[in-house]
Amino acid sequence: MFLVGTSIRVWFKLLWENRFRVQLRYWPRAFLITFSVLFFTPFRLIEKLFSTRKIRKVKINDPPIFILGHWRNGTSHLHNLMTQDERFAYFTIFRMVNPGVFLYWEKIFRPFFKMTLPKTRPMDNLPLSFYSPQEEENGIANLCGLSINLACVFTARRDHYLKYGSFVDATQEEIDIWKITYLNYLKKLALKEKGKRLLIKSPALTQRIPLLLELFPNAKFIHIRRDPYVTFFSIKKLYEKLFPTYYLQTPEGDEDAFILRIYNYTYRKYFSDFDRIPKDNIIEVSFEDIEENPMREIKKIYQQLDLQWTPEYEKKLSDYIDSIVNYEKNVYNITNEDREMIYSNCKEIIEKWGY
Repeated sequence: MFLVGTSIRVWFKLLWENRFRVQLRYWPRAFLITFSVLFFTPFRLIEKLFSTRKIRKVKINDPPIFILGHWRNGTSHLHNLMTQDERFAYFTIFRMVNPGVFLYWEKIFRPFFKMTLPKTRPMDNLPLSFYSPQEEENGIANLCGLSINLACVFTARRDHYLKYGSFVDATQEEIDIWKITYLNYLKKLALKEKGKRLLIKSPALTQRIPLLLELFPNAKFIHIRRDPYVTFFSIKKLYEKLFPTYYLQTPEGDEDAFILRIYNYTYRKYFSDFDRIPKDNIIEVSFEDIEENPMREIKKIYQQLDLQWTPEYEKKLSDYIDSIVNYEKNVYNITNEDREMIYSNCKEIIEKWGY
């Protein structure tokens, strides 16, 4: 229910463009969002009043590092490994849910927010805390209402929100709004973290390489791939466990076909945009290699992207790896029929990566 951190303007905009079609079973959720929006409004306005000029003056000197990869490819795992390096700034769950108030009010709301936070993520049981690294896409949805993630809220018009993945079919006005909003969001994080280098992770960014390069021509990129057969079933679990907590409308239609459509579009876009990135500014890794030897793979990333390796980070990374050694990931029973269906739909991707 990430919209609890949006503004009155964006919340009303979303309701208006969806003709206030909230299914009866989700009315309590809509009322809770409305209450939260109204509650946070004075705090949001105060923060905006005192921070707008400061944010405008922020300069992001070090090119941000963007972690790309389809949903459930292992982007969160890679993000968790790299954010053990304290030289990086990243979005946390509070900064994602409440992008309008995290600059000045984060400490004040921390005790209440921690009480409402589950201890693990519903789709994979990864530990979750107030300080857990998070993707910023829901924060963008809260700030301007232009996000692919809204397809999981207003599901009757999910095709409408899919265009806010790549923005290829968006209007120029929408593109400009997104770019301004996104840049200011990153500047706000840089201000909060006193100029630390930004480490940003979001599957949606996999479709947005041209836009990211317009904002940051020297940005660094890490793409993580994963066995498409496993990824498909992991995404299905995401649809079963997490997305229902977002719904204001119950989705209809073939979910498997929808999943495969987004997966294929994401990688067609990624493959077509790949050569836009200077070769020294991108590295591709696999979830399987990181799972086998995370220290080795992270060192490869640092070497390729010319990042400074430090003993302090190596110690923290080693401790973190030891702390998750007993983590049991989800296991899926993939039949031959399943494999044939996925292969027939994702043949190009599977053959390109050798799965």
